Amino acid sequence: MSLLRLIYDWWVHVFDKPDSYVALFTALLFVSTTALWWSTRQLWSVTKVAAEHIPRVERAYFSGGGPLIAGGQQLAFTIDNYGKTPGVLVEYAVEFCPLNNIPPVPAYLAPNYQRTRWHGVIKPDTLGLPITAIPIPNIPRPILIYGRYWYRDIWNKPHDSGFVLVAEAGGTHGFVPANIPMAFTDSDIAS
Repeated sequence: MSLLRLIYDWWVHVFDKPDSYVALFTALLFVSTTALWWSTRQLWSVTKVAAEHIPRVERAYFSGGGPLIAGGQQLAFTIDNYGKTPGVLVEYAVEFCPLNNIPPVPAYLAPNYQRTRWHGVIKPDTLGLPITAIPIPNIPRPILIYGRYWYRDIWNKPHDSGFVLVAEAGGTHGFVPANIPMAFTDSDIAS
């Protein structure tokens, strides 16, 4: 007797009543529902990780500084958004100090420091958007120009970003001394 004949005889014997087909369908439905539940659970965990990752990657990232204008007597204060989504600039601060006398903590971190309010949406891929011209105090060059932007991303989460520039007689550059405290350049320290 062949194997096919054995399977056929078993099938005919087991499924000779309609209730057997209902039981078989119910068993297959249980197996497929369990597989679907397991697959959905795996997909949910992957989606959750991706959803937590998106706001960090897709948010606005502000930086800036700017060139000297008016014969080196003013800073053309600008902002950049290197992020993939818009951000809302809420406040900013800009300070100056001699390059050989950098304070251990930025002045704008003092408890009663008055930040400058400026409310505006900064689109993604914005580079060098002028904000204002800031007079530079009469400090012998080279000087450190430092500041911070306080802003909100599209999820309304607050962020801040610091910047530093060195101003010499010929203009500004970003080659900052290696010993500058991290509080001047770190992000999200003062939100």
